[in-house]
Amino acid sequence: MDAAIRDRDSRRGAAEAEASSIMVTDTTALAAEMRYRSAVVISAELRRLAGRARGLSETDLDILETALTDLAERLILAPLRACPYRADQFRRLFDVAEAGP
Repeated sequence: MDAAIRDRDSRRGAAEAEASSIMVTDTTALAAEMRYRSAVVISAELRRLAGRARGLSETDLDILETALTDLAERLILAPLRACPYRADQFRRLFDVAEAGP
């Protein structure tokens, strides 16, 4: 049992060392693109919602926009900043082209 735990810890340590040795990618442009795309989607959904739920006030829509923007920040942008070495995975997931030179 102890040997299995040491082996697991050894593999985990090697994986962490590999992850930390990966060249850090500048994700500024990708984060800006993701922020823009999120804002476009949120805006379109709020317009659609405002058309369907005419009883919503501007304050209600502002609250929803704030909540959705916060959600996009926590679920997309914060993980991107926390794991810049996964920028290629984000690009593939959200179909974002690599920034030019």
